[in-house]
Formats: sequence, C-alpha cells, structure tokens
Amino acid sequence: MRSVGKGHLELRASVLSPEEVEEIDRATTQVLSDVGVSIASENACQLLDRAGALVDDRTGVVKIPEDLVRNSVSSARQRTVELFDRSGATGIRLEGK
Repeated sequence: MRSVGKGHLELRASVLSPEEVEEIDRATTQVLSDVGVSIASENACQLLDRAGALVDDRTGVVKIPEDLVRNSVSSARQRTVELFDRSGATGIRLEGK
C-alpha cells in the first residue's frame, strides 16, 4: 500500500499466479461463449443482442462471444468508478490500468 495523494492510498494485491489468471480467463470466456449465461432481464438481453451476443428468447440464455467479452472488459478498464459511502462522500475510487 502506498500513498497517492492526500487521503488516498493505492492497494495492490496478487493472490493468483499469472498462469492461474490466464486459466481462469480462458475457462470464463469459454463458458460465456459456448455454454452461455441465464439472464432474467429482458432489457439486458436486448442490449446484449444488439451488441452481438446470441440470445435464446425462449430460455433467456445468452452466449457472449469472446471478442465481445474482451472489448467490454477493455472498455471498462478505461473508466474510473467511484463508490460512495452513505453520506455521499467518495469511499473508494477504482481506476483501470
């Protein structure tokens, strides 16, 4: 942990080896693209369909191609997300790197 400015700390933790991270990534993308995931929200299914996922309207199972997963994750890493406490003050700021 190191200070990155007044009242801000940077925390980095590594629990898994790079090989373990790669294996989880590979398995996750395979499940999302080959098996799919059940999504109950009709709005979410429509958004995913428009983005290029394969949506089974009958079952609600959505198969998300690997390129869609990777593009979405890459896009999310470029954003800063702030989590606020109950009073509205910034509690945690997450920044993709």
